[in-house]
Amino acid sequence: MILNLIRALKQDKSKIILLVEHKMDVVRELADRIIVLTNGSLVADGDPAEVIASPVVQEAYLGVTKEEAEV
Repeated sequence: MILNLIRALKQDKSKIILLVEHKMDVVRELADRIIVLTNGSLVADGDPAEVIASPVVQEAYLGVTKEEAEV
């Protein structure tokens, strides 16, 4: 499985992996840093917890409305 290969490659700190993925559960598990683009514009860049907590990211990729994200 490709995810197992990525996990194995990630152990080698001399390598950099660029992963383009829309499934946030996969991103959450594998990423050390997340960059989020919406309609070609940068909307978030940083550590996974910080980026996933962003209301813009939650609305665009997790289906959470702005009102739900702000609660």
